[in-house]
Amino acid sequence: RGLDIRLGAAVEAVEDAPGGVTARLRGGGAVEAARAVVAVPLPLLRAGLPALRPGLPAGHAEALGRIGMGLL
Repeated sequence: RGLDIRLGAAVEAVEDAPGGVTARLRGGGAVEAARAVVAVPLPLLRAGLPALRPGLPAGHAEALGRIGMGLL
């Protein structure tokens, strides 16, 4: 209840700051919230989509490059 869910709203960047999170939408506009759940396919994350600001910690970024896809 009380969630701002927008289907079909393409997010170009997710900006994390001490006061909360801002999702910058393609074509302009933004959604601000206390927290965000980012669920993005692995190939898009590797391509930097959406942009995460600030970026991932170095260890997380390295792990992202080592994660396999498909049957493990």
